[in-house]
Amino acid sequence: MRTGKTTKSELPPFHPYFQRSWHSEIWKYVTPEARLVYLALCARYSTKLRNNGKLFLSVRKASKELGFCNDVIARALRELAFYGFIVMTNPGSLGVVGRGLSPSWRLTELPYMNEPPTYDFERHTGEKFQEQHTPAYDRRKAKGLARLMAFKARKPVSQSVSARGKKQNPVLSVQDTLY
Repeated sequence: MRTGKTTKSELPPFHPYFQRSWHSEIWKYVTPEARLVYLALCARYSTKLRNNGKLFLSVRKASKELGFCNDVIARALRELAFYGFIVMTNPGSLGVVGRGLSPSWRLTELPYMNEPPTYDFERHTGEKFQEQHTPAYDRRKAKGLARLMAFKARKPVSQSVSARGKKQNPVLSVQDTLY
């Protein structure tokens, strides 16, 4: 049995988090999903490589890692960018060979390309994040809501009478049994 101090190589792998962002006033407004996405981005930072600005995290990969759907991850990334915790340095695109490239991100509390950290989240005005939807999104939502209201407002199925005068039971579809 060994006694004594543990060396660096015996420590389990860990991911740093940065206390300045966690103790800021604006961190209280960040949703739990966005906090987990932020930790996933922090886990990709390497102090040896100093790869801030080249932190690759796609929506699909983050959804597999964290267990959220793609929409939640995309909203969390927009929220973190709104509050100033991250900045997109390279947007995602389709590569030359037809393979997609994920966007790269920069943490604002770390130095980037020999420049000091910007701490954009400290200059935030305190305005809360609200999702901005496009007009096409609003039209799709309104159409879906109108379809749901029409479905709920329809009349119940009545029994029909056959040609011989006997009552027949109505045939219910799968949609009729849901509500």
